[in-house]
Amino acid sequence: MKSDNFYEIVKAHPEKFRQLSCKGLLFAHYNCPQVELIKEYYSQCNFISYTFSGKKRIHKSGKSWFLESEVAVFARKGAYVFEKIENVEHCVMIFFIPDSYLQKIVKEYRSQLPFSNESKTPVDSVVRLELSATTKVFFESMISYFDNPPGEDILELKFKELLLNLITNQRNKELLSILDNIQSNERPSLRQVMEDNYLYNLTLEDLAKISLRSLPTFKRDFTAEFHTTPGKWLLKKRLENANLLLHSTPKRVSDIAFESGFENITHFSRVFKDQYGMSPVQYRKEHLSEI
Repeated sequence: MKSDNFYEIVKAHPEKFRQLSCKGLLFAHYNCPQVELIKEYYSQCNFISYTFSGKKRIHKSGKSWFLESEVAVFARKGAYVFEKIENVEHCVMIFFIPDSYLQKIVKEYRSQLPFSNESKTPVDSVVRLELSATTKVFFESMISYFDNPPGEDILELKFKELLLNLITNQRNKELLSILDNIQSNERPSLRQVMEDNYLYNLTLEDLAKISLRSLPTFKRDFTAEFHTTPGKWLLKKRLENANLLLHSTPKRVSDIAFESGFENITHFSRVFKDQYGMSPVQYRKEHLSEI
């Protein structure tokens, strides 16, 4: 299953996603149109998601987060699996925020932010945000702007109000850690981008966007970092993950292929046999005692 570009889909369909934009930021308010129960998406921008009503799940790296009424999360740019809850609508407001904007905000307000040594601690790709009464009112107050858009300067001031309320909240230490990391690096760590996203069906162009590099720069930096090509590295990592799941879980081969970043079972079976000398089904039989 190919990962679709969540950011570009929202931006290209204002008829489905009521939206506002300013200073490189994109905001949208909508009832989720996702049809499939499970769908892979990626975004080259970080995003804040706030749920007004309904439920949805977001999955990454073996972890899951519930998006439900009055819950907000911050998600780093990258790929995710979105799970629709059957027969349940999901009304949401989302704010796409590029690294460059977050770097500017942290630099401008750093002296006022409660950074500590804990801010250097690595955190998950998705963090649930602690909301004050003021912050919850902010989301409600934003709805009217989608009907009567203000000027860019006013809209940016409104968004700054939200962001500063979140990052000055002492309980949002994980968010501060993410922002500290973003501000400290001109571009994301290529190793972190790859380790976070290799299990998703992303093209090299997709991975280049997430890493904030052009495709030629991505390939050059990748070779310098990993001493191999992106294609070879991805295939090796995905096959290693499939190998592990085949002999340690009872999951179906087709599900293992999907969870390991392969687009179809035929391709997966062929490259698996090339690597391990037998089909995934035969390999599993050889390792049944390990399950």
